Amino acid sequence: MSLRPCVVALAVAVACSLGAAAARADTCAGPRPDDVTPFLSPGITIGVSGTGTGSGSAVTTEPGFVIGGELSIVRVSQPADCSAGSAVNALDWLPVIRWLGAYIDGVYDTHGNVVRISLGPEVGWEMFGLDGGFLVREQGGHVSPGFAVRGVLTFGYVQLYVRGESARTGEAGLLLKWPFAVHARDRVRSPNG
Repeated sequence: MSLRPCVVALAVAVACSLGAAAARADTCAGPRPDDVTPFLSPGITIGVSGTGTGSGSAVTTEPGFVIGGELSIVRVSQPADCSAGSAVNALDWLPVIRWLGAYIDGVYDTHGNVVRISLGPEVGWEMFGLDGGFLVREQGGHVSPGFAVRGVLTFGYVQLYVRGESARTGEAGLLLKWPFAVHARDRVRSPNG
């Protein structure tokens, strides 16, 4: 059983989502204070990988290039009231952004000709995030299950990530994401409130 068709299907879904996001970008005003907004967030994964081989202290790292796609659905909240004149103390004007959701991603790793698909929950606070879950790995026609955990540092449309997997594989790289509100029509608000 090959996972390559699944990775191709995920890449097509991400591309279609990016097109839909571009078409709706003019209607998305972003999350309002005191609001919870659902976002669909497709993206592209680019990175490097290292796979541990050997046993005990004789583990070596063999580098590889990773490319793939990701699709997340998250609920973003900004519980602080950021409107003018509502500050109680000097830091109340800073929005506290939290997100909670789920992701699915698929990557191709040039080292060992490996395809990996993972899915699970994700959570974040401000610019720091963590996700992880079930992983399926296909290499040379052999499919094996596992798990993955990834930490992210978010800078708008760009996320830096580091991921570890149960098969002693690690990745580091970039996620280039294009988030857009799922119910943008209901979230539009004039600049005057």
